[in-house]
Amino acid sequence: MNYSGIDNHFPKTPAEKVRSSITCLLLELRSAAEQIPKRGGQVRVSGNHLIAGFSGANFQEQVENARKELARIEEQLACTADEEQVFYRGLLKRFPGRVALIHPKTAEERASLVAIQEEVRNASRQSPV
Repeated sequence: MNYSGIDNHFPKTPAEKVRSSITCLLLELRSAAEQIPKRGGQVRVSGNHLIAGFSGANFQEQVENARKELARIEEQLACTADEEQVFYRGLLKRFPGRVALIHPKTAEERASLVAIQEEVRNASRQSPV
């Protein structure tokens, strides 16, 4: 069973892994089921996963939270091994998709978004996923 795609904390036991993975799977199924009537019975569910964005009341808070989480992932990658390292590499691999959910409204915000996207690329180069 894969790790949950929406959980940012490594499950310490197999039971925690199963619980978080099943919770994520059920949320994805519910989301797909809710799309069926909205799309007139035509829903493509192959390859679709929920992606959790970043909390924050505004763009700046979301970017700050993204930077904090990226730093935490990098710290964990530096001091973990084996399955835990696989988990954090998975978080880093999904990170660009999460950053894409941050929507800038001004030129300054776009520049800030480009900067964090570059930080993510650098982190991925330092710790290949």
